[in-house]
Amino acid sequence: TFAKGGVPVTEHVSLMALLKDVVEFDLSGGNVKPVFEPAEDIWAAEVDKAQIQQIFSNLTLNAVQAMPQGGHLYLSMQNCDGFEASDGVRREGEYVQVCFRDEGCGIAANLLGDIFDPYFTTKQTGNGLGLATAYSIIQRHKGDIQVTSELGKGSTFTLYLPASKEALLIEPEPVYAVASFSSEKRGGARILVMDDEAMIRTLTS
Repeated sequence: TFAKGGVPVTEHVSLMALLKDVVEFDLSGGNVKPVFEPAEDIWAAEVDKAQIQQIFSNLTLNAVQAMPQGGHLYLSMQNCDGFEASDGVRREGEYVQVCFRDEGCGIAANLLGDIFDPYFTTKQTGNGLGLATAYSIIQRHKGDIQVTSELGKGSTFTLYLPASKEALLIEPEPVYAVASFSSEKRGGARILVMDDEAMIRTLTS
C-alpha cells in the first residue's frame, strides 16, 4: 500500500450500499449507533471496492475507539462538482463526498498534521496504520481525505472519491441448481443439500 503495491482495480460501485454494509457490520452489538444522512441520487463511484471497504472500516473503528461510552456516528454522502483539496488546489471533476462525523474525544490541533503519517498514533493499543492506509488508498484513487476536529466535541473525516455517472450494472438473479435430497425424515427435521455437481450432492447426502 505504501510502496508499489495496492494499485486500485476500479469498477462502478454504489458507495451508499457499501457504506451501510460495512458500518452496520462493524457497529453491530456495540454502543455506537450509525445515523445515515445520504443525499438523493448519489452517483456511482469509480473505485476499488475492497480498498474503499477497508477505508470505511478503518474510519468506523476509529470512531468507535473515540467514543468508549457510546454515541452516534453520522454518515453523510453527496455529489459534488469539484472541491478544494487539502493542499489548497481546486480539483475539478465529479466526485462523491463521504463524511464520517463522530461525537468522540476529538484530536488536538497540533496533532492534526501528523495523523496520516505511518505509525503515528495517540492510542496505547494502536499501530498507526489505519489512517495512513486510508490516505495512501485515497491518493491512489486521485481523491482526497480531510479532517476537522475539536477536543471534546468529535471529529469529521471527509472523503472525495471520483464519481462515475454510468449506471450500475444490474446483478443477475442467482441461478440455483436443481437440488437433490432424501425425503426421509429423522427427528422431525430435513436437510436440503444443494450443489451444481451431482457427485457432490450424493456424497454430501
